[in-house]
Amino acid sequence: KNASFIIAPRKATQNLALDGRSFLHSYDWKTDKEGHVLETIMQGPMVVTQWINNHYYFSTVDNDKFGGGTKVTHNITGKFGVVQGNGGDLKTGLPWESLYTFKDEPYHPPLRLSVVIQAPLNQVKSILA
Repeated sequence: KNASFIIAPRKATQNLALDGRSFLHSYDWKTDKEGHVLETIMQGPMVVTQWINNHYYFSTVDNDKFGGGTKVTHNITGKFGVVQGNGGDLKTGLPWESLYTFKDEPYHPPLRLSVVIQAPLNQVKSILA
């Protein structure tokens, strides 16, 4: 259900009904003139939210290739992964049971994470450069 990551003062979202679909990071660019705190947020928490979102996205879009298959037939392999049944490639993603509420209804509909940053555009561009 992860749809967005919002980097802004808490008051920017406090009256919004985000339905638990957003990662919130309280940040006020006015107290961070050099942008060092924003850079840390963009290089740490923002990257982690994208990893989480990608894990759900790819495991949902193609669970056979990018997911973990079904837990029913998982076999632990070498304490570092699982295989489906008695052989095959290691499964890299999330198991089907953690992705779907019903047969064809994903709990986390696959979508790309949107990141919203309340800060001067030139500061964001400088960090991304």
